[in-house]
Amino acid sequence: METNYKSVDVDNYVSQGIADGVLNVIEAKKKAKVFARPGVVGERIITWSEDDYHNPIIEREDFVTLDEETNHPGWVLTKINQQEEMVVDSHGHSNQWIIRDSVFRKKYEGDFSFPGIFQSKGVVQRLVLVPEDIQIQVKTGATMNIASGGYLNITDLNRISGISERDFYDTYQVVSSQNEDNKQRNI
Repeated sequence: METNYKSVDVDNYVSQGIADGVLNVIEAKKKAKVFARPGVVGERIITWSEDDYHNPIIEREDFVTLDEETNHPGWVLTKINQQEEMVVDSHGHSNQWIIRDSVFRKKYEGDFSFPGIFQSKGVVQRLVLVPEDIQIQVKTGATMNIASGGYLNITDLNRISGISERDFYDTYQVVSSQNEDNKQRNI
């Protein structure tokens, strides 16, 4: 596991960062489709990304659990391109992650009765740009590494998670920004 990531209490990091003006809130919606399948409780999923130098990093390692709201296992999502083919990075890693069943059903549409391609419903989400390499602990207890330039999704302050810069730009569209720098970067 990477050791150069600053371990932070994500709740304090976000609230203090917003109060100090270091973190600026943007609103974005997911524009990309995903391949999704129901996970198997206990199944281990590694989410890969890249740092600023394009070195592979383990962004997150977590296990599929039952969703406390629906009592169904979480879903395993895989990033796909416009041709609906799995995206594989230069290190041979696909980009996979786990999402709770209840959240998946709110944010995506498709045939939930079997694995396949799902389209985002375009739910607007609130995020903040991360200006440094940080490590957070998510609600499941898993550790997540977010490289500088990545984002923290703060839509649900009880379940803050991260997304790498690469994956954000591949899958999200900004709909509003509180920061002129973000507008100049055309994010």
